Amino acid sequence: MKQINLDGVWALQGTAHEAMMDLDGKWIPAQVPGDVHVDLMAAGELDDMYYADTIAKNKWTTEKAWWYRREFTVDALDSVTELVFKGIDTVARIYLNDVQIGRTESMLREHRFDVSGKLKLDAPNTLAVCIEPISIVMQQHDAKPYFACFNDHRIFMRKAQFHFGWDWAPNCPGTGIWESVQLETYDRVCLDGHNIKTHCDGAVSFFVFLNDAAKQTGSDGLELKLTVHAPDGTQVADEQWTSTGVKNFRNLFIKNPQLWWPNGMGAQPLYTYEISLLKDGVVVERKRGRFGIREVELEEKPLRADKMGFAFVVNGEQCFCKGSNWVPLDSFTGIITDDKYQHMLTLAQEANFNMMRIWGGGVYEKDIFYDLCDELGLMVWQDFMFACGNVPDDQDWFVEEIRKEVVYQVKRLRTHTSLVYWCGGNEKSGSYGQDSTYGDLLVDEVIPGILQTLDPYRPYRRDSPYAYEDNSNAPKSGDAHLSALGETFAAGSKGFFDYRNGVNQIDSSFNSEFAIQGPGRRESFEKFMPEEHYWPIDDLWNYRITTNPYDDHDRRTFAEKQLALCQAFFGDPQNHSEFIKYGMTMHAESMWDEVFGYRSKRPFNSGCMFWMYSDPWPTGSWSVVDWYGLPKSAYYAAKRASRPLQIGWKNRPDESGWQLVACNDTLQSYEGTLQVGEETLTGEFKWNKSLKVVIPANTSIVLVEVGAAEFSGASDAILFAELNCGDEIRNDVFFPNFWKEADWPEPNLEICSIHEVASGVVDVTLKAENFARCVHFEGINEGCADGVAVLVEDMFFDLRARETRTIRLKSAAPIATDSLCLQHWLTEWGAVAATDQKSILVEDGQTEVHY
Repeated sequence: MKQINLDGVWALQGTAHEAMMDLDGKWIPAQVPGDVHVDLMAAGELDDMYYADTIAKNKWTTEKAWWYRREFTVDALDSVTELVFKGIDTVARIYLNDVQIGRTESMLREHRFDVSGKLKLDAPNTLAVCIEPISIVMQQHDAKPYFACFNDHRIFMRKAQFHFGWDWAPNCPGTGIWESVQLETYDRVCLDGHNIKTHCDGAVSFFVFLNDAAKQTGSDGLELKLTVHAPDGTQVADEQWTSTGVKNFRNLFIKNPQLWWPNGMGAQPLYTYEISLLKDGVVVERKRGRFGIREVELEEKPLRADKMGFAFVVNGEQCFCKGSNWVPLDSFTGIITDDKYQHMLTLAQEANFNMMRIWGGGVYEKDIFYDLCDELGLMVWQDFMFACGNVPDDQDWFVEEIRKEVVYQVKRLRTHTSLVYWCGGNEKSGSYGQDSTYGDLLVDEVIPGILQTLDPYRPYRRDSPYAYEDNSNAPKSGDAHLSALGETFAAGSKGFFDYRNGVNQIDSSFNSEFAIQGPGRRESFEKFMPEEHYWPIDDLWNYRITTNPYDDHDRRTFAEKQLALCQAFFGDPQNHSEFIKYGMTMHAESMWDEVFGYRSKRPFNSGCMFWMYSDPWPTGSWSVVDWYGLPKSAYYAAKRASRPLQIGWKNRPDESGWQLVACNDTLQSYEGTLQVGEETLTGEFKWNKSLKVVIPANTSIVLVEVGAAEFSGASDAILFAELNCGDEIRNDVFFPNFWKEADWPEPNLEICSIHEVASGVVDVTLKAENFARCVHFEGINEGCADGVAVLVEDMFFDLRARETRTIRLKSAAPIATDSLCLQHWLTEWGAVAATDQKSILVEDGQTEVHY
């Protein structure tokens, strides 16, 4: 098979709906893959769509038809030639040499058009694509019988549903050729997908399929060849056999198999393979890929009379799933770079996550996403693309479109080792009751039928949430969408104390979506918000940070809710800088309590994923890593709470005191010394004790109980714990009295040394004289929007009095530390200290900095 890539620079023109393109009119350059909006911005035809309320002022882009056009030449072609669009967003007409050859109705699948005999070999060919105006096309469907959150008409459009606005995204439908375009030419018979089934003993089955043309031509002269190499490059298989027709298989038996494990449980060795199709001894097509050897099953084991488990078992070991819900990294889906995927998923791995849920209102992600998850040990929970509404499966054309979508995506994704679970979608109407609603035919019959045929080796459930009760969000079986945050706003609430108790009271088997929110970093906020709108909260804040129009119990906007939390726990912020400090800290505290709280419930809870990981535009609500790729304080809280071995304080379930819990998700046990006690912010001990502890493998265990009477109640007192298991040292501090009344001492923080370990690796050692709250660095680039990012081991952490800690910085480029600045609770965040506030001493490869 020969492939001819047609990506690159095309010409773009906007016209009225149903008007033809004007060859003599104005055209601007357009990048393919890409998005119309970004091309218009680059041409000066559109203001910055990421800034202020520019999106709201430019709805005209969705009311025009957009024409893409380019010329190309070809030479000799085989008997079959197809024009392949990997992704068009969304409703489009395709023209080749001024003749319409097809139409698309979905951005969520590939489209192929047979152009055999239609291409010129002696002159340029002209390819044109007319993308119809989405805001007009969607209104042609009758939405009266249906319901969908945010926009009823969106359910007919097979595109990213969040494009029509969500409570974290603008109403800004992406438009354009968002994936690659190519010609494929071959001689009738070709490879048509494959699947791989692996076993821990090294048995590997390859199932290889040919297209239907093999039925007409027969298999005479057709052979298949399979080679496999181990992670170190050693060849472990070389098989060649005569094709048996459309369906073929081959079993391999790999000696001493290297098993693939989720992040935190082991390594992720990947084997490489090549499948070749031969005709009369000549290779006519090759497919290459990678796979890991692993077994995964969903175990729903009875735990109590009223409780069913929901646990992923990998290679025979139960895995506690930790991670987040993933939405597309940009509203303009076609412009997301491989580098941004690399940055964002590396951050997820660095955060000790082992699972990402592809949420059903976005897209089936690009190949690079799944490739990276294979490499990084991030298991993928894959929703089919339905979210928060009816699914009009009473319309035959729609069911047929979904059938094509599901077949294409299952065949595309099933070879990925990281993919462990198929899910019918997100919060389909009827999820919270037994009423039959639009969509049941698809999620109960059509999709599972396709999966049984094309990928019978992975578990599937009809929706998320899902339970063995009429209410799919009932917590004691399946997966649930529950959060303790509502307790904080409930009538008569004791605030965060009730939040902590709320985490204890949630008895979910697997919490696949719990929602916590807070603002982003100041440097991000000031990039998208005009200075005159920095403070106080106004309509532009509420537009950018959005609201939930379906929350009948609390009509406040998200910014107003964040402000209420700031006021409850820290006082009234006087400016946007204080609002960001207070709000980010509450987000982080909530994140720690919820993630660690669910981990502490093993084996009765087997996983938790928070809402949500990232943003499709610059904003400040649910995400832990913002649109600029900059981690918030909540990211680092989730990272600490997800460490494979971690300790943490939590309220006793009966509210009579506190427990220190150890969570160990590794496959080894630990023995060590534990120090626990109470001390003041200046380091004065109230009491402390030391004990030997054993922490079994792959479980959670209570190490210490502290009754309420044992705590002094002093406003400046904390509980502390430090676990020393040789190379593994863990610690936690806990504020029984919270923070508002604390009289914070000046911490007298000091950077003791800055040591360059290797190129792109720097260790920074810190020391605090008194308790230091929310310690972090400024003056380094953690995001991916402004050059090569620096990954920081930990940020926004607390240091006890007289504590010393070393933090590692990593980057693909040399790290400049001359602007490095320490910040903490008593400083103004986002305002980097002047250079003359510190003196720098370099000696023997180390830098000492004194404040």
